[in-house]
Amino acid sequence: MKIILVSTDNYSVLKKTYNFIKNVNNNEWQLHYVVKKNKTKQKILRNYLNELRLILLKFYILNKLNTKLQSNFLITKTTRSNDYDLLLKKINPDITLYILFDEIIKKQTLNLSKINLNVHNAHLPDFRGCRPIHHLTNQFFLDSLLTLHFMEEGIDTGNIVFEIPFRIKKNKKVGRNFIYSISNLDLLIKYGLRRLTKFENFKGLNQSDFNGESNYYKRY
Repeated sequence: MKIILVSTDNYSVLKKTYNFIKNVNNNEWQLHYVVKKNKTKQKILRNYLNELRLILLKFYILNKLNTKLQSNFLITKTTRSNDYDLLLKKINPDITLYILFDEIIKKQTLNLSKINLNVHNAHLPDFRGCRPIHHLTNQFFLDSLLTLHFMEEGIDTGNIVFEIPFRIKKNKKVGRNFIYSISNLDLLIKYGLRRLTKFENFKGLNQSDFNGESNYYKRY
């Protein structure tokens, strides 16, 4: 199964994605990683990617997989370009997973993957859209859910695949609470992908079933 991970270059996100890739033990997953460069210094970002290349190269060799896949670590300025679409066409992924992403993915780009997923660091449907930690903090929601969901044309509207609870602190800045919210990002990716690949035709939980629900732990 070909899986593309796509994230921004936020240091905390890179670190958690790195932890996930480092601990992958499923030899049926062929992983690729695309990073959208925003702010991280180029040297730091390339060092991370070089380490990831070595980890996956070792993994592919040990499991006698196609070692050419380790070259598919790319840095891009945007996912809304023809170059990005060409990459998807070349890989022909079964799953493309966008990790706390900051761009709206075009419909034609979504159509290039069999399954599209998104990681959102707040419970849905109440906190759809950008900067959810900012809104959680302002509305004094200290308990929420790191959420993996299917992507569709609407913003954060797809069915839910997996959720992990987190707690933020009202006396901390948004940046620090963001880090708290993704403390189990690597586990969310691991268990979410495992659920999708283990259960054929898994459709997830419809968000409309949870409109107005106050206790989100009922569905975990």
